[in-house]
Amino acid sequence: MWLDWKNIEVKVNSAGRARWRRNVLRDATWSGYTRDNDLWVVWAGDGQMEAPQGKFKLEPGSVLWMKPGIFYDITQKPTNTLGMDFIHFSLFDQCGVKIKTTAPSDNLSAFDSSYVQQISRHIVELMYFGDINNFIDYELKPSLKPSNISTHNIDLSDAALSATSLLKSLLIDLDHFNSVKSSRNEKKADLYHRQIAMKAAMKIRENPADASGIHTLANQAGYSNDYFARVFKGVLGISPQDYIIRTRIKKAEQMLSSSAYNIENIALELGYCDKYFFSKQFKAKTGLSPREYRRKQEFHGA
Repeated sequence: MWLDWKNIEVKVNSAGRARWRRNVLRDATWSGYTRDNDLWVVWAGDGQMEAPQGKFKLEPGSVLWMKPGIFYDITQKPTNTLGMDFIHFSLFDQCGVKIKTTAPSDNLSAFDSSYVQQISRHIVELMYFGDINNFIDYELKPSLKPSNISTHNIDLSDAALSATSLLKSLLIDLDHFNSVKSSRNEKKADLYHRQIAMKAAMKIRENPADASGIHTLANQAGYSNDYFARVFKGVLGISPQDYIIRTRIKKAEQMLSSSAYNIENIALELGYCDKYFFSKQFKAKTGLSPREYRRKQEFHGA
């Protein structure tokens, strides 16, 4: 690999989803230097990027790793504007010093784009617990750098830690793919593990009340439950059970803030056998009981 990932820390600064407007400058171009690393996964539009390594076509499936301090020139067709998931991130060494690198290649579109799209989408979802399809429509200004087009700032929550772990795994895969020293068999095994963990994580998020899908996916992969749990934690940095709890609590916060459901119904909706255990777990994670949390939200919304 190009980078020594054992001695590199990754920090997700922000992530989001955007579609550029038709009037992105008069000539539908953008040029500038990036301040940090940006991973772009294009899902719509038609355009072109010019970088020191050459010119790359931008189209659905394009994967781009933009490096800090590098000049990029981007054009798009006004009739078919670019849409992308983007992740703005930093790399640090063990002493906390920011790393600047020109490797691997900017254009990684030959990599398994569906896999990258799946993971980048999940990272954005972790940063924003809402409808990812409600993306932001950006009108870029000449002074606006790609690293600035972000909406979801992170904190040190479980979601942010999971997103960081997931991004680091993806970057390692991209580096493997781009490096002549990579092991094809090792890469294939790592990809399979990440895909298995991703499917389980998305199933949990779709229906946090039903955890049986994890056991089903473990069986389909030919894994024992214990081994599957190790694979899941290795990819996401959190155990499947903790991921279920975090997802349930986050969903409970939404329901307490935006619905008239009573606490018992919310507990049952999220797969808890009784409201007392739900209340205990909710308070352990948020510092407030469900009733206190709802009152606080009503007070701020008044």
